[in-house]
Amino acid sequence: MIEQVITALKECVDRIRTSTIRRTDQQDAALLAILAAVQETKVYIRDFTHRPRSPDKEAELSRLWIKAAVPVRHVDIDLADRCLLKAEYWLHPDEWTGAQIRQFRLGLDNIHEYCKQLLRE
Repeated sequence: MIEQVITALKECVDRIRTSTIRRTDQQDAALLAILAAVQETKVYIRDFTHRPRSPDKEAELSRLWIKAAVPVRHVDIDLADRCLLKAEYWLHPDEWTGAQIRQFRLGLDNIHEYCKQLLRE
């Protein structure tokens, strides 16, 4: 009887450990994806002050934000929604107002700071 209980407890601990590792891997993948999107966007914004905007690069940024949204949904669904909105923004940046960007919390600094908080958790 005691051996069965010990075996069951070991199995339970193993499941918890595996679940925790999987969760940590998901969090790492999500944060890596979103921080890559933030970084690429910052590089683009920095560079287009020296040259004209690039619709091709903006489409690439849109795809990068979509790719970030997928793993982020496992960590924070609100942040995943913001990534999708950021992807929409880069498809048509001229159609967005500063008020909308603030309303939906799409500013790069806002998203970056939020990710830094997630890194500390």
